[in-house]
Amino acid sequence: MKILNIYNYNLKDISIRVLDIKHISEDEKAMMLKLLGNERREYALSIQDKNPAGCLERLAAGYLLEEELLQRGIDNRELTYLRSENGRPYIKEINLDFSLSHSGRFAACAIGPKPAYADPSHHMTFGIDIEDTLLHRNKDRLLNIAKRFFTEKEKKELLNSDEDIDLQSFLKLWTKKEAAAKASDIPGARMISAELSNFSFYSIKEYDYILTLCTGSSGK
Repeated sequence: MKILNIYNYNLKDISIRVLDIKHISEDEKAMMLKLLGNERREYALSIQDKNPAGCLERLAAGYLLEEELLQRGIDNRELTYLRSENGRPYIKEINLDFSLSHSGRFAACAIGPKPAYADPSHHMTFGIDIEDTLLHRNKDRLLNIAKRFFTEKEKKELLNSDEDIDLQSFLKLWTKKEAAAKASDIPGARMISAELSNFSFYSIKEYDYILTLCTGSSGK
């Protein structure tokens, strides 16, 4: 059985896959669970009772990762998942890095070469964030987020004289901040409030999602 609605991209030698989970069947869920290694399976199922939707998002993101690894000839039964001091996951045994994200009906996985200068416990690498645009229709909530986390320059660019906010512009900036937090292995709240001019970004707006890849420092 093959899951449909997987969108594939390649940016800067990084493979990105997006899965639409809206219409996934019970048989497809079972197939994904069967493919996952014990650690990713337990991570997804740990919230099944309290948050079934979140469980499916975790399951889908883990599936994208481990199916990609299997396609590269890497047996997920031989992998050890570790976390940096700030919580970024990485795999001990392979010279590949990955980043996962999920939001509403979409899950995403990016996988690519680990930077040569990367310290496996704390490193600047790449990160992705995806946002389901249909989940973000409350402009008052978005305005509060912008006022709390965005720099003055960013707020001026996003807000008009009536303090109205453009949804697409907000989500593009928000995904940049989330992706940069993952790429730099800096706690999210601190990174979200930071200036982004020293990072490189590639954004994709398709279907009902916005996805951004951050490849770390731009060298500025």
